[in-house]
Amino acid sequence: MPEQDTPMTFPQVLLIISIALAVAGCNAVDSTHDSVAGWQSRCDKAKTLGAEDDRDSFDELLTLLLDEHGDVSYAASEAIEARGQVEYVHDLIRAIRKMPADRRWYAYKSLRAYPSKAALIFLADSLKDVINERMTSQMYDSQSSFYIIQSITEIIDRIEPR
Repeated sequence: MPEQDTPMTFPQVLLIISIALAVAGCNAVDSTHDSVAGWQSRCDKAKTLGAEDDRDSFDELLTLLLDEHGDVSYAASEAIEARGQVEYVHDLIRAIRKMPADRRWYAYKSLRAYPSKAALIFLADSLKDVINERMTSQMYDSQSSFYIIQSITEIIDRIEPR
């Protein structure tokens, strides 16, 4: 006896549509993000710039700090921390203010290598912002508060009294 086609149920139709959309999403090209090789090369560039000490390379690191790809931003913050050029702390603070809040912890961590009054004031203000955000919403960025406090502590230990 030949098999009869039975109509699909609504959940089956939804499952097929969901699978099709997932496959289409995996194959879609997002023009706002570079290829894997693109972000990896920017990470490599950040690591290389971390060993330099001139102003232009620091400015390039600040640009990479603001990169849309989190790994690039993280690599730039590591390089910025390795350099520890306190004379550029104000530029670093300006760049951090432009970063998405959920990735600022990278840069808060790097500020520990910039022992200065400007860094302390900025970190204290940032901690107030994180606390206020916690008090007014369900969102809480524990990484930011951890690295802010860690950086404040390390800067206080390193800063020279006047």
